[in-house]
Amino acid sequence: MNHDNLQEEIVKVLLGADEVYKSVLSRLNLPADDEIYQELVLSMLKRQTRDHLVFSVWNNLTDEQADHLKDFVNQYAVIEPEKKTDEVILEFAFMYPTLMEKIHQNLSIFFQQFVRRFNELTKKN
Repeated sequence: MNHDNLQEEIVKVLLGADEVYKSVLSRLNLPADDEIYQELVLSMLKRQTRDHLVFSVWNNLTDEQADHLKDFVNQYAVIEPEKKTDEVILEFAFMYPTLMEKIHQNLSIFFQQFVRRFNELTKKN
């Protein structure tokens, strides 16, 4: 996959992410009239999702992919040193469609667990 196709794929996923976040938020016990709280929850969800994605990539690599990832991260350290390692790892994952499938499956489970845990923690007694 060349760099332009990779960037297009990333944009498609990110555009769809807003819809996914809206869907997840709609299943949470959130006060309808507290926009600031809703924004805080959305921010937390996005941070946790990003962390989950990075570790999901790492945990689903084959030995060959792990070696390739190390080289990929090292190359980026020289080419774009300002780019964060987690961004590089996520970009790397798009080069492997089967890896992305595993990550999306894990992400679905993550969102289900997030909704369940959040609603349990915010349940009014």
